[in-house]
Amino acid sequence: MSVSVYSKAKELAAELSKSKELNNVREAEARMLQDLEARSIIDSFQKKQQAMHMLQSQGQILTEGQKKEVEELEKQMVENPLIFDFFQAQQDFERVLERINRIIGESIGPGPQCNCESECGEGSCGCNGCQ
Repeated sequence: MSVSVYSKAKELAAELSKSKELNNVREAEARMLQDLEARSIIDSFQKKQQAMHMLQSQGQILTEGQKKEVEELEKQMVENPLIFDFFQAQQDFERVLERINRIIGESIGPGPQCNCESECGEGSCGCNGCQ
């Protein structure tokens, strides 16, 4: 493969690392992790999530009570402004990455590979969404 392709990929990575969106993610994450309440909610959610995955991997079905516990932790995360800001910043950065992937896909692909009956949603496959 051409060295130019790797060089361009490194240039893109360097630009992304300087982007406002990635900077927002890093700043929001730092604020979130420095806050004891936010950190406690995140830690509780991660522990609960690991326990649930372990149960499911063992073939066990989650009880309604277990599902409610996870839902309550999810609610706490959304209601915490620092965690919410972090999630929002992540989504903004993910949209940048999706746009970049779409541009690359349109440049190298044979064209949109979906129709309006597919589940592409907002045009993630390069079709500009079904209208």
